[in-house]
Amino acid sequence: GLIERLEGNWQDSGGELSGFAAKGRVVGLELAPQTAEQGMRPGFGGADIDFDFTRQGGRARVAVRQGRVDAPGLFEDPLIELEQLSGDVQWKMDGPHTSLTISDLHFGNADVQGVAQLKWQTDATTPLPGLIDLQGNLSRAEARRVFRYLPLPLSAQVRDYVRDAISTGTATQVRFKVKGALQDFPYTAPKSGEFRITANLQDVDYAYVPTTNPKPDGNTPSWPALSGLDGELVIDHTSLQVRGARSK
Repeated sequence: GLIERLEGNWQDSGGELSGFAAKGRVVGLELAPQTAEQGMRPGFGGADIDFDFTRQGGRARVAVRQGRVDAPGLFEDPLIELEQLSGDVQWKMDGPHTSLTISDLHFGNADVQGVAQLKWQTDATTPLPGLIDLQGNLSRAEARRVFRYLPLPLSAQVRDYVRDAISTGTATQVRFKVKGALQDFPYTAPKSGEFRITANLQDVDYAYVPTTNPKPDGNTPSWPALSGLDGELVIDHTSLQVRGARSK
């Protein structure tokens, strides 16, 4: 990336760095992702960032145009191309207490358009990977691409079913929420956390029993696919339902 502006000062105490402050702007920043062994951090490309931070925390405004996010360990295909992304980031660090807040996060590409907010924190009682509170909604989504954005910790059976069962159509009023300790995701134990995705499906071709998902005994019945289906897709923890299905 290109540093367009940088201001800073450092405090030295007995030969040790006791404090610092910096603010500025970086254009076209490229950041490689880190794996779980390195600390688990997504990467991105094509980001313009205005920042202001100290040793105790800071804030930044992030804008991406025709860029990308690289999130290995989160999605089966980790590289997500973005037409646009913008958001405000704030973070604080106080010993074992670390927190990160992303607000007013707007994003969009050929598959989805939406808005979200994220809170993440860790402390002495909730070490890494910490606690997460993520919620948002999509105003537009290609129904056949919904599976692309289901996280890897979710059962592969659920992800593959969504991929194989829905071939065309659109999804609107998509809402998602994840809340709890990340180490317990997708929260199969009672009261361990919240994970829920709902979406209104419109004009969808839906194969209730995809031929790509045969029964273990190999005797898969030939169920006809429903065309022009409207209904509500609900993923709650590790269960999946299509409610109120109506075929034209």
